[in-house]
Amino acid sequence: MDDKSNVQKGKDLVNIQPTININASPEEDMGIISEIIENAIEKHKEIITSDLLSKKAELDLELLEKIDFNFQNEKDKKYVTQLFEDFFEEIHIMDSLIESQESFNQYILFKGVKAEYNKFYNANKNLLLSLEQLFNYYCPLGKEKDPKYANYSKAFVLFFFDDCTIGETKK
Repeated sequence: MDDKSNVQKGKDLVNIQPTININASPEEDMGIISEIIENAIEKHKEIITSDLLSKKAELDLELLEKIDFNFQNEKDKKYVTQLFEDFFEEIHIMDSLIESQESFNQYILFKGVKAEYNKFYNANKNLLLSLEQLFNYYCPLGKEKDPKYANYSKAFVLFFFDDCTIGETKK
């Protein structure tokens, strides 16, 4: 038996007592790793949540400039800014979930959303109306009256506005 397998990794970096190798199965190892990650998330959740809330109050300057560039009416600017403030966390969830998709699925999403946006915008030449139409378009049929579905559909569309897939960008 190799003596090195009975010692915690990194023991030379800090004064750590050796551990006994219990030869856990890969499933047990994954369970332990998952438990450690969940424990760390729980410990940091409150700090990160308060940090997110403070960042929510000050939206990204680039996004605010994009809103200002795309909407001439002050009422529309305030409405869209409020949407981004209200759906700040949900938009970041969308970002993570979309980023975790296979690259071909990401391509489908970006090209598809852009095509639907163009279709709505070309029909009415009104960005706010086009956003509202996209909110409804991406909400699964029969779920339109469910607030969670409606809200996540809005966050989904707002993600693509923030990402510059839809709307105009400054040149």
